[in-house]
Amino acid sequence: MASIVKEAPDGYESAVELINALKQEDLTELGSEVLQFLQYKIGAVNTEKWRQKLEGYAKETDLQKTQNIINALIYTFRSAARNRTNIEEFTAELASSMVFSDTTRTTLCNLWSMQGKQLMSCSLGDHVLGVGQLIDVQWKVGMAVSSDTCRQLNSPFVTLTLTVADSGGNLKTHPLELTMDQFRNFTNQLKEIGKVLEMV
Repeated sequence: MASIVKEAPDGYESAVELINALKQEDLTELGSEVLQFLQYKIGAVNTEKWRQKLEGYAKETDLQKTQNIINALIYTFRSAARNRTNIEEFTAELASSMVFSDTTRTTLCNLWSMQGKQLMSCSLGDHVLGVGQLIDVQWKVGMAVSSDTCRQLNSPFVTLTLTVADSGGNLKTHPLELTMDQFRNFTNQLKEIGKVLEMV
């Protein structure tokens, strides 16, 4: 089994130290919300709500620290689901690390024993963890010369066609038409993603 903690991204241990400071009932509630998010039962974990709730733990519980806590929980549960980690392995994994406090480890193991199987179930696991694989990117630059709305004529645009294989191996194409500003923003985001992936 791959080690959750050893393969964790930068900042994981400092986020777990923040998690260790949480009250058990708050960690249980937040962990449940993260698991619901990973199962697509809710759209997102409300970072601002949790920032306000966690203000009592430290004088400066900012939005970034709160997001780091949420990201660490997402990483922990998602990694365990991806590795199909049963409760015994999950408990041993957390116990082998010196990062988790006893209370945190017990709380996370209780959450995993209650909801881990749902996250790992074949159909749900593929749905939650099976992201498409980018197969091909085709692009071309064009110039708008006529339009029904007559806006932004003679302005350049970029047409992207992304070919993605879903978890079942089916190919799907996704055409996008972007203005030059949107295309620049898109390429900058891809560069940032590349930098983050190099650090993992």
